[in-house]
Amino acid sequence: MARRLLQIFLYNEGVRIEWRSELFMLTVDLTPNLTGVTISGDIEDLQQLVDAFHFIVADEQDKDYAYYASMCIRVLGVCYDVRHASMGDREATLVENGMNRDLMKFHKLVTAEHNVYYRCRVLLPEMMFVMLALNQLAVRRAIIVSKQKMGSISLRHPLALWDEEISVIRMFQAQFAKALRMALSEQSYVRWLKLMNDDIVSVSSMARQFLDVLNLDWLEWSREKRAKQLVKLADRLTRYHADPDYKEILQVVMEGAREFGVHPSDMELEGFHYPDEETIIW
Repeated sequence: MARRLLQIFLYNEGVRIEWRSELFMLTVDLTPNLTGVTISGDIEDLQQLVDAFHFIVADEQDKDYAYYASMCIRVLGVCYDVRHASMGDREATLVENGMNRDLMKFHKLVTAEHNVYYRCRVLLPEMMFVMLALNQLAVRRAIIVSKQKMGSISLRHPLALWDEEISVIRMFQAQFAKALRMALSEQSYVRWLKLMNDDIVSVSSMARQFLDVLNLDWLEWSREKRAKQLVKLADRLTRYHADPDYKEILQVVMEGAREFGVHPSDMELEGFHYPDEETIIW
């Protein structure tokens, strides 16, 4: 789909003023085997998302950085892939933009009939975690812009409702939700939405190794099993404290961190390694 432009020309005392607003056209689609998602858009779409990521994550100079650091690193991991996609380092495809020879002749233009869209892929558990992290970071951003420490209520403050960075993040999340809706029944989708948007959900303290295990397990499963586990995946991410596997992983990580005198996030689980992306059947 071509990027659409809205233009309004105002005349004030003979001065011509042009106002232009570009619509966010980024898309998120499930991969054929439900291994992950494909994020695609033109260079401006992707750069707009990258900028929003950098605005919304906590900075190392922020007083609350330690609280958000672990999940911000995962968000910036997706941001890294999006940024490199915008640089042409991932995949590219041509999309018709509605232009043809007759329109070129009418507008007296010589231009391409296709736009270049760039793409990158993210594993589904990783993407679902990032959606939850962005929920928390959107609240944090709302508190900052509204200057009112009111938790999620701050999202309804006028300054937060119309904040550009929050809006871009919400559009990104909406595209992901749209993709999931196509893979779930209506009942399952409603349940998934409730899990993903519960105000009490916080993933800032989740041991990162648990997410790595979820990612690697997901890669081992068939498409059929993944389809049946989409809501269960959200349940495990949002209620990780009660997950038996999480408790076991956390115990191993904490014991290892004490033994070697390192931070828990620096611990690696033995035998867990990500495959090369080229070998993943998406």
